[in-house]
Amino acid sequence: MGGYGMYSEYHPNLSYFVWIESEGQRTMARRSKLFTSNATFQKLILECRTYPSSDHLRKVYEFLRQNRSDSFKVEVWRFDFKADSRILKRVLVNSYEG
Repeated sequence: MGGYGMYSEYHPNLSYFVWIESEGQRTMARRSKLFTSNATFQKLILECRTYPSSDHLRKVYEFLRQNRSDSFKVEVWRFDFKADSRILKRVLVNSYEG
C-alpha cells in the first residue's frame, strides 16, 4: 500500500494476481513451479500483472496450451475495498478461455 496520511491505495503492479483455473481448482501463477523454472512464462505473467489486457492473457493461455489437454482459463484479479464497510474484496479484472 502507498499513500500519505489517511489516503492510501493498492499499487496496481502489486495488487493484480494471475490465476489459472482448471476443473474447479485455482492456482496462483507466480506460486507455480513453472513460474520459478521458466523465464518465458515468468515474463508473460509479469506482463499480465502490469497490463492485464486480453492479448496478454491470450499469450499466457497459448503458452500453457502447448503442454495441456484439459480445459482451463487464465484470470486476473485485483483487490479493492467495499466503500461502505472498508472490507477488502476481490474483483475480476479480465479472463481468457480459448
